[in-house]
Amino acid sequence: MRKYILSSLLGLFIGACPSFGQHKVIITLNDGTTMEKYVWQVKDITFGEVSPIVVPQPDETTAVDLGLSVKWASFNIGASSEEEKGLLLGWGDITGLNTSRDLNYFPSLYPKGDIVNTKYDFVKTSWGDKWRLPSTKETQELIDKCTWTAVEDENQKVKGYMVTGPNGNHIYLPCTSKRDGNILDENNQGCYYWTGMLSSNNSNKASYLSITTDDTKNVSTHIDLENRYMGFAMRPVYGDYQAGINLQVSEANAITNTGARIFVLYSGYVENISKLGIRYATSSNDIENNYKTLEIDNSQLTEAGQNFFDINGLGYNTTCYYRAFATINGKDSLTNIKSFTTDTKYSVEWVDLGLPSGLKWAKYNLGAKSEDEYGNFFAWGDNNEKYTSQGDYDWNYIYQAPTNISGSNDYDPATYILGKGAHMPNGYDFIELREKCTWESVSSPIRGWKVIGPNGKSIFLPYNGNRQAEGNTYQQNTNAYYWTSEANSLQLGVYYTFSSSAQLSGRLQNASKYLGMGIRPVLGKSNTTDPTKGEVIVNPSPYDGAAVDLGLSVYWASYNVGATTSSEAGNKYAWGETCTRGEGKAEDYTLDNYSLYTNGAYIHEGIEEIAGTDYDVAHKEWGGDWKMPNYTEMLELTTECDWTWTTENGVAGYKITPKDHSNTNSIFMPVTDEGSEDGSYWSSTMYTLQDAFRYNSAYYLEFSKNGGVSHSNYYYRYIGRHIRPVKIKR
Repeated sequence: MRKYILSSLLGLFIGACPSFGQHKVIITLNDGTTMEKYVWQVKDITFGEVSPIVVPQPDETTAVDLGLSVKWASFNIGASSEEEKGLLLGWGDITGLNTSRDLNYFPSLYPKGDIVNTKYDFVKTSWGDKWRLPSTKETQELIDKCTWTAVEDENQKVKGYMVTGPNGNHIYLPCTSKRDGNILDENNQGCYYWTGMLSSNNSNKASYLSITTDDTKNVSTHIDLENRYMGFAMRPVYGDYQAGINLQVSEANAITNTGARIFVLYSGYVENISKLGIRYATSSNDIENNYKTLEIDNSQLTEAGQNFFDINGLGYNTTCYYRAFATINGKDSLTNIKSFTTDTKYSVEWVDLGLPSGLKWAKYNLGAKSEDEYGNFFAWGDNNEKYTSQGDYDWNYIYQAPTNISGSNDYDPATYILGKGAHMPNGYDFIELREKCTWESVSSPIRGWKVIGPNGKSIFLPYNGNRQAEGNTYQQNTNAYYWTSEANSLQLGVYYTFSSSAQLSGRLQNASKYLGMGIRPVLGKSNTTDPTKGEVIVNPSPYDGAAVDLGLSVYWASYNVGATTSSEAGNKYAWGETCTRGEGKAEDYTLDNYSLYTNGAYIHEGIEEIAGTDYDVAHKEWGGDWKMPNYTEMLELTTECDWTWTTENGVAGYKITPKDHSNTNSIFMPVTDEGSEDGSYWSSTMYTLQDAFRYNSAYYLEFSKNGGVSHSNYYYRYIGRHIRPVKIKR
């Protein structure tokens, strides 16, 4: 999973092996030819940009009017006459030179749709103007509305097809054969012509025109699908092309006294959208000509096919008219006009509980109109109510959020909806509420806790439950989940939770930011320090004595799960499992016995981050604030600390100390296999990026004596690795 600069790699090998200078660099090309040079002859290897192949250009006679919706070229791309086959190109190859069979070297992630008239359209980039690949609709028109005649040579072999349009004009399509990788099928007499359309069911394939002749010389034409790397011919078309866009605009979300959030959804030929946005006005007449605009460019479009726009600055009880637009080829596509009216839907009553901080708490949850309602669910940092699935959550946007979003109009729903002054509570605020108030269980009309302040005034916190990644409501009326304003990492937010068992069960935990939880707003200045004397130990653990402060965001344990000393390796676990297997050998950890692999697929929904969950063996075994380290915390350990190879009790490993020398504390991480010089430790973070290892792998920390330390490796989750816990700092 590692990537190297080739010149650096050569230098590494030479330094490690004095005799390496006698070795050769052997480069094998796709055509089977090789190039050999001694290493000492190679100064450097440079990978340069590839210039697209130059092809013959069209003139005014090239476009033939067949009486159809577009004109068709009289010869293939790369040819200069109608009899020539021209180039055999892979679908989406913008160089005209790619003969690889590896789909990674063709547009696989982008575009996620058709390439007609886009930068991946080789015809457009080579011929320019209005020349482009045909769509399947235009190809089908050629099939249905034209007469097809096989053209044969003196040996009665089919060489091509004369295609005569409704107006009597014609073009000639020569038999092209095809190319599979770098192998040309010379004996194939078929005709294969790409369209610019990707398969709607299989992104590995694109549509093409296939032309064949049977024994009676009847011509058969149809549109089929083939792997994108296949080398087929291209017959250009000429004419305007307005790519189809499915454009929708949502109803207004999170309406406030001054505005609302509007979602714009789009699909189809997204590549051709140059601008996307909304137009809005406070008059139905102005929305046509005198409107305001919020917009983004193509680079800001999301893979999910949706963006949101926040309308602000409106007055109370004001009706706002709006519509979405997408600019394509200089023209705007528009949705129907919708409207909303600002109001006091999210009104709030503040309660002074007489807390030492002076903080006032809202009488009921955000989105509720009384104490007897649960209120709305929000993802951490998202001002829009969370009502369906994980897909509603804009991860790229939230990654930009600070670690504390209190009072931010961009990320704090309490501030965004209720206005300046209102904000989300932090963890210390909830601790103050827990430690300085009296809690009484309430079972009617809905269950929860009555929280009575030092001055006798009270608020009610219901068991609101949460909304899962799939959109379903979980544990409502038995457990409470309230976001704080704080984040533990890029992926995890901090929340306060309690159950029906006891008030003292209330504690701070971490969860994936896309989960929907309640928000209880506060007014005033939040606690900046622990409101109790000394550190509040939430769920004290017998392992708390193992916590070592390295000056990082979390405490690191001094030994592994299953060990009793720092030099013991401890137990191995598959990622997300809490039980060991066999003797901990490699053969004990296979895909067949992995509990998170069922029905031929890895279970991943809702467990992209398992720290502090039932899948976290560190949290299960050690309890309290102990958990597995996430990706960010492993990154911090590798970059903010010095790693020194040493031995402890005869066991090899690394001594880890603060790089800034903020203290003299240290931990020792031993090798994890007896007799080796390697260590391997799971993180709690699943690998979710777009490649072959997405969802089936997780990040892990790996080190060796000579190879150094890496936090960013990822591999299959069923592999057995060790666990070094971390403890949340309060």
